[in-house]
Amino acid sequence: LMWVVTACDNSEVADSSSLRHVLVVGGSLDQWIKMTSLDWSQYIATLRASVEQIRADWLTVYPYSGTPNSKLDRDLTDKIAQSCGAQLVDGKLLLSGTTSVVIDICADGQQRFVRAVNGLSEEKITEKNLANAIVHPASCEPDLVVIFGDPTHLPPSLVWELAYSELVYLNTQWPHCNIEDIELAINDFQRRDRRFGGVDS
Repeated sequence: LMWVVTACDNSEVADSSSLRHVLVVGGSLDQWIKMTSLDWSQYIATLRASVEQIRADWLTVYPYSGTPNSKLDRDLTDKIAQSCGAQLVDGKLLLSGTTSVVIDICADGQQRFVRAVNGLSEEKITEKNLANAIVHPASCEPDLVVIFGDPTHLPPSLVWELAYSELVYLNTQWPHCNIEDIELAINDFQRRDRRFGGVDS
């Protein structure tokens, strides 16, 4: 499998190379369910350690794809929460710290989008408050999205998060990443000239 690394628009980003929020997307829900508690503890610890080195505020983790099943989703949420010491916040798991971790088991980007819109039903929908609702409890949109999967396809778990993207491909099998893999993705991101949807003049 490949990683796709995409840099996403974030109006609050300090400069083109700063990283406040990293989103990692990989594995199907079936693969997530098969992971043991120890697998989850090690996987999240590895990702978090990688992102903490660059002093990012947020790390978010999504599955690549999968079919929702309410009972299995509850069981998976409970297993991940117990493995990582995370708390359930508005349907997502949150592990607070220097780099806070959000784990969202929603594998359908359209469903995540609808969930965010429904949460805004009593206020005027703007690009900013919709973005806030989608990434909540993180405080900013992703700067970098690391995707385990075929580089010729976009994950069905993503919709909003792939705006203004840049792509880089790295050969690594999910979920067997290490700190060096994430560092390679981050270093590539920091060498990019982010145009946020613009083109060369």
